[in-house]
Amino acid sequence: MIIRQNETQVHKVKNETLNGLNVMAYLTSSVLNTAIPDTDYGTGVGFDPSMINIQVDLIRDGRVPYNIIGSNLGIVAGFNTILKNGALWRKGVTLISPAADAYHSCCRNVFIYFGGHIQVSGNDELRITVTLTRGTFNAGVNATNSSLQVETNQSIGVEHWIPQFRSYAIQEGKTEDTVQIGDNCMRLALMSFEKDWKKPIFNSCTLASDRLDWNANEQELILRHWDNFPYNSADLVNNSYSATQHALYYPNTFVVHDMDEIDKAKVKFTMVAANVEPSRNFVCWYTYETNRTILEKAAITKRKHAAADLAKVQDKI
Repeated sequence: MIIRQNETQVHKVKNETLNGLNVMAYLTSSVLNTAIPDTDYGTGVGFDPSMINIQVDLIRDGRVPYNIIGSNLGIVAGFNTILKNGALWRKGVTLISPAADAYHSCCRNVFIYFGGHIQVSGNDELRITVTLTRGTFNAGVNATNSSLQVETNQSIGVEHWIPQFRSYAIQEGKTEDTVQIGDNCMRLALMSFEKDWKKPIFNSCTLASDRLDWNANEQELILRHWDNFPYNSADLVNNSYSATQHALYYPNTFVVHDMDEIDKAKVKFTMVAANVEPSRNFVCWYTYETNRTILEKAAITKRKHAAADLAKVQDKI
């Protein structure tokens, strides 16, 4: 579906297996020979995804919907580009270069991962609602000729749970805070849209859970974060920057936990209060809900797939 500024679009999905959304912003500059500013957050300049509301709900058997995503696109996209493809979202791919007789045109893409497969079948319905509020396209962007496209990403896999994205906004000027994450936490990050690396946000962090506990100061947070990047990418990025620049666009964002599921999770952190501005810093995480019906169906499906795989092998003997 294609959405323009001041519009709301609803897309309903049935009888598909999905694991996320493909989002593309098609942007055209408002001034000849001028590049569109980088995608930012809450600045009111250029393309501002914080002004886009995105909600994904799963309605199963006519019951109260499971909320999978309910946030602004800036936070969701930021969380999904912490470790990779950040430049594709911030700068994008140029379609028409700015020139004396040409307006800059580009596409900026992000894949919004749900956190697992969702099998929409029978009476199920996945409802995706996107609203582009006033302020999505600002100075430097032609709002009439710019739009957002959102498409579902079909996948092959077994549903073991109903994934959910959650976020917590950190209040302005706080020196410390604690967030109860709870059970089934698969990924967790301290996110800051502060780009100035000389204005640190987080001083320390403590993660407590049923299977993983640690304390880290600012330097250890930086080390843990860099260790999450794909192999050797940190060296590659650093090699292209001078010694006086920071390699990361958002240097005050830190991955706290990734991949392995933890329960009874709680994150506590301290901050430099003077640098904590309103609506710029967040705790974000993936979690999920599951039940006996989902798990029993998953077990049956896995046995069915295993039997089919074995039959293929036997046919070749």
